[in-house]
Amino acid sequence: MGAWQRCLDGIGARDELIASGYLMVWEKKNALEQARRHQAQLNEYGIATELLDADAVQARDSGLSRSIHHALLFPNAHQVSDPYRVVQRLVDAFKRAGGVIDRESVENVAVTHEGVTITTDQRRIEAGRVVIATGAWSSRLAEQLGLKVPLEGESGHHLTLTDRAGALRQPVGSAERNVVMTPMTCGLRVVGFSELGGLALKPNPKRSRTLKHHVSALLSDNHGVDQARDWMGFRPTLPDSLPVIGQHPRHSQVQFAFGHQHLGLTQAAITAELVADQMMGRAADIDLTPFRVDRFEHA
Repeated sequence: MGAWQRCLDGIGARDELIASGYLMVWEKKNALEQARRHQAQLNEYGIATELLDADAVQARDSGLSRSIHHALLFPNAHQVSDPYRVVQRLVDAFKRAGGVIDRESVENVAVTHEGVTITTDQRRIEAGRVVIATGAWSSRLAEQLGLKVPLEGESGHHLTLTDRAGALRQPVGSAERNVVMTPMTCGLRVVGFSELGGLALKPNPKRSRTLKHHVSALLSDNHGVDQARDWMGFRPTLPDSLPVIGQHPRHSQVQFAFGHQHLGLTQAAITAELVADQMMGRAADIDLTPFRVDRFEHA
């Protein structure tokens, strides 16, 4: 959280970070003990929660169905207003600082005596340093640099109810249905399923229908559900669920930042700080050994 605050403060966009809180909800009465055990486990890690009964849930957020029996409130949780809008503001700040964004397909990366050569579908670029942060496609470029990374493309589906931006007070996750609903400026975003299928996996309409079923059950009404926009993308996933952060073991001019799985937005700002520190020769605040790119080569 501190890294996101520093990042957004630095570009005058702190208003994009919202102290929203978060609700984890249960519908089944007999799951109350499960919530209590989860609360005790979270408490061991210093994560504050409050157990709410059905009436307290409705008092907190009347946009939820009365079928909710109890919930855990995470009072210190934050969200961004909308991921795309945040990226737009970051891009604007980057350009104001002299940065240039080129949309090209990178076909090859090679280390030379002078630095790094990047071959795209349009040209050849000579660079002193390169950061490879291309999500689920990153392992292809790492392999060109002599590294075998077991990265998988994990498809993720979401819906956006464009006219329901104010449907909920805060993000809400269902412990039983495994879906999360987040109010954003663009609408109500609903996420859920993941499928390990590589980069060739196609969108599955069944996933959207199932998400619509769950969101209809969790909201106080299903207005706008049938008109929701659906989307599918690829999450970069590694076997140990940890990202790759840090430099190439043999070529210090190449840095990596990928494999954040479901936490790309959450961990983006702290990852940026860690990579920047390494590139500038500053000591990192945390040990980057668990995130090294070659950790799987002798596993």
